Amino acid sequence: MLIQNVPPPPPTNIPHNALAGPVLPQIPIFEWNGLAILGEAPGRQEAISGVPFSGPAGELLDTLLSRVDIERHETLVLNPFLYQPVWTPLDNGTRRNNDISNFFTKDAAEGNTKIHDGALFRSAYAKNSNAHDLRYCWTVLNHVKPRAILALGATALWFLTGHDKISEHRGNVLKTPMLDDAPVIPSYHPAYALYRNADQEILNTIIADIALVKPFLAQ
Repeated sequence: MLIQNVPPPPPTNIPHNALAGPVLPQIPIFEWNGLAILGEAPGRQEAISGVPFSGPAGELLDTLLSRVDIERHETLVLNPFLYQPVWTPLDNGTRRNNDISNFFTKDAAEGNTKIHDGALFRSAYAKNSNAHDLRYCWTVLNHVKPRAILALGATALWFLTGHDKISEHRGNVLKTPMLDDAPVIPSYHPAYALYRNADQEILNTIIADIALVKPFLAQ
């Protein structure tokens, strides 16, 4: 199965809170296994390379996929947000990289309340200035119609289902209002495992969740 004629993103001004991008979906060149892997937003390495999941978290993802005999180059890999978020200054004088909260707002006047009928991500709406990214991701998924979607991290889970707590939903097969027949399997983002010093229990959990997609790809 091949992916053909994926629509390009519509012309748009770069959002004011974006450092670099857009980082477009990575599409299998040859055979597609029917799996779409969804993250959150590009980090620094992804913004430089233009390839989603190409930094340390991407290297870990490749390793975890191989544990269940899924080839990264046969999957569709993309993020709901196409741009790298800005740095966020912290009270102690340091700063935090790739802060997804910069794409959200608690001000309904600045937020897109139509997404998931107003479903919030950690008590905030997606900003109107970033909603075009989300619409493009929906367009791609509807175009390719994946057999299964692996949602890595709370942002991907929220985007697909309106929920935002991985710990409550991982290990389950969910539905998305975007696609009638594509099951959503949520799990922790590989970056979370790296943040926790590659905790083996977390890694085993992600591997177990990834394994849940296999029966759907065999159909």
